[in-house]
Amino acid sequence: METNVKVSVIIPAYNAEKYIGETLESVLKQSFTDFECIIVDDGSPDNQSEVIQQFKDHRLSYYKKENGGVSLARNFGLSKAKGEYVAFLDSDDVWATDFLLKRVQFLEGHPTHVAVASSVEYIDANSRPLGEKVSALSKHQDLLTFSSNTQTCPSSYLIRKNILEAHQISFHSELFNTADRFFLHELFKVGEVGLVDEAVMYYRILVNSMSRKYSPKLIQDYKIYLRDVLSKKLIPKPYVSSYKSHFQYTIGAYSFHLGMRFSAFRYLFLSALTSPSKFGQLLKQRKAN
Repeated sequence: METNVKVSVIIPAYNAEKYIGETLESVLKQSFTDFECIIVDDGSPDNQSEVIQQFKDHRLSYYKKENGGVSLARNFGLSKAKGEYVAFLDSDDVWATDFLLKRVQFLEGHPTHVAVASSVEYIDANSRPLGEKVSALSKHQDLLTFSSNTQTCPSSYLIRKNILEAHQISFHSELFNTADRFFLHELFKVGEVGLVDEAVMYYRILVNSMSRKYSPKLIQDYKIYLRDVLSKKLIPKPYVSSYKSHFQYTIGAYSFHLGMRFSAFRYLFLSALTSPSKFGQLLKQRKAN
């Protein structure tokens, strides 16, 4: 492994044997070649290690750790990274061939930007395009206002590692579904994020994805996220009430779906109390859908 590289690509992997091969192929086919690729096996019980070991390239390094969740796996990879820039690529996502090249060129030409994002195209479980293109979030306001047609997946970003180190930014160890969103709040707080439309990231839509299922674990994730994003003052004051109300409403709605009636009524009441206007807006959206 080279001691000095321009980019560190970090891939957390768990139960990824079906897609990790395609993901790694997209990395190794990058037109920009000055990178290392750090694969973190998060104690996966499947055969993904056998798929990974079929790839022979000096830029690949493989680590296996006890299962601790995607945030800890990403942070472990970050601790091993030697690159000037870092990219966190999920084990079922894919990059266009010039993904790294276009984003390295952007950061080299925009020294005050802390990171750069990409456009995103959705693919299905069989890698077929779904005909939908969105942008990764590059403005804090879009994150604060839940802008439509945007994506928070870390696979879409190239980030200056020295910025993460200087501001002690990493992935929240207790979060899984909202870890990406929390990470972006911290990143937006310290600097500007650019956007390059060409050479997209392909985001895979899986019906059985954990993030798409209602569960007590998901509700707890939202509660921890809301608690800590407020306690760390990551939400600008003008947005606090509406943002807080939005997540209280979401917790209440998810609780209702799971038959957790006390939690549902409690958080829906809190949402209405925190921001009556946001609560009313969310109710209208629900009825429209």
